[in-house]
Parts: sequence; C-alpha cells; structure tokens
Amino acid sequence: LGADLPGNVNQLYATSNAAVSGCMPIPYSALQANGLRRELSQPEFFKEYCRDNPTAAGCQPWVENVMWSGGVFGSQRFENYANQPYVFAVVVDHRGYWIYRWIPDSDGKTGWPGMERNKAARTLVARPRAVTDKQGLQTDVRGTVPEAVILQPSMPPEAACLRSSIEAVNIQFGADALGAMASQLGANGPGGELEGAQNWWSSFADTGQYQQYPLSIAGIPMSTISEQYLCNTVDTYSCDCKANHRNLAAQGNSTRRLTLKQPQDSPVPHQYV
Repeated sequence: LGADLPGNVNQLYATSNAAVSGCMPIPYSALQANGLRRELSQPEFFKEYCRDNPTAAGCQPWVENVMWSGGVFGSQRFENYANQPYVFAVVVDHRGYWIYRWIPDSDGKTGWPGMERNKAARTLVARPRAVTDKQGLQTDVRGTVPEAVILQPSMPPEAACLRSSIEAVNIQFGADALGAMASQLGANGPGGELEGAQNWWSSFADTGQYQQYPLSIAGIPMSTISEQYLCNTVDTYSCDCKANHRNLAAQGNSTRRLTLKQPQDSPVPHQYV
C-alpha cells in the first residue's frame, strides 16, 4: 500500500489526467468562484463595480451563472475574419489572463503604444490604452470590433480557498487549497512545513491592466448569445465564413443557444447543461 507522503513534495502537479496545475488554479464559473454564495466577493477588484451595478453581467451568478474560464460553455472567443489583420497581446499577472485584440489602423498601430502590426518596440509601457468600445467589453467579440479585451480571472490564495471549499478534497482542489494555505502561512519555501505547495498567482505582480472595466470582460451569460452560422457544413464552408448574429429567422442554418446551470443539490458543481 505504500507509505504516507512526507508532505514536503510538490503535490500540486497532476499527471496522467487533464486536471489543471494546482499552482495556478482557475475559477471555472462565477458561481463556483464565489463558493455558491449569494454574494459576489471574487474577483475582489470587481466588488465595487458590482455594488454599483448589481444586475450587470456576472454580478449575480446565483441568478444567472457565467463561465469565467472559457470552454464550450464560455463566451470567451474572438471571431476572426480570414482577410482581416489583427494584433493580439496576452498578459498574465496577479489578476489573471488578459487577452487583447486590435484591428491595426492604416499605419499598423494598435491601442498599445509601441506594438504594431509588423513590429514591436523592445520596451513597452505597462499597459495599453483602455478599451472603450462596448462591443469589445463583452467577450463574444465580433470580427469587426476594432479593440477588445477578455479577462480570465486568477485564483490567488483567498479566492482559491473559497473556490475549493465547495469541492471534494482531491488531487485538484485539495492541491489548490494546500497551495493557498502554504502561501498565506509563508510555509511554502525551502525548509518550510509545506515546501513545494505554492499558489503562483500570489507571486505575480499586478501590472495595472484593470482600467475600470465592466465584469462582462470575464464572460456573459450564454443565454444572451444567439448565433447562426451560414457556413458550418461541407457544402457551405468557405474562408469568408462569418457568423450571422441578426437574421435568426433564416432557415437551413443551425442556431446555438447554450445555458450554464448550477444544480442546487450537487455537492460537486461540475454538472453543466
């Protein structure tokens, strides 16, 4: 049967399965990230926004849940046209994954000074100009939107503990909680009682990407998205494929409407329909 682990190995790496590393836990849905509570406490830097805009997308996940970590039930996506140039930038910092996209102007410039279509300066300012186009602040970004930002929130120690509290103590969420406690106790360094158990989010700097954005940059309810694809069959596919977001009465095309629900009686909230 083996012996008990000594407790000082790095227990936060999962192998032989698709589990994410416990060093950088992710929230999955807004409701899960907030411990299934009827209160939004995570991400902390959006608390003021939701206090002022209580019915905004994502602020009441107990009413309508939102996926914050992508996937088939998430709205985090960019529609990219075949012949339209785009410039992408990704920043990973204390608050999460910030994904930017711009349509460069006629000179190739973008919203991040020094970052252009065909070149980038060796040193850049810490963050781009704030995205102000409303269409670029709702994750499900159309191909014509000139600027956009999507955030996939991080899980620093306090958030990781709350997220893990609703789950079984297993190789993923047990590791998340252990890493959070080790980081908060300062016991994760060499010689520490929990050496090797880490929450890397706690070590990342806040690079100041948040510029008073709405919480919709992290996701919107799937029930608000209706799309028809005019080229989703072998006979209709082409490089000019574009989603038809308006003509929902057209026949012969598939319509996609997805909802993300949290079963009220599920002890392990991974059941989505």
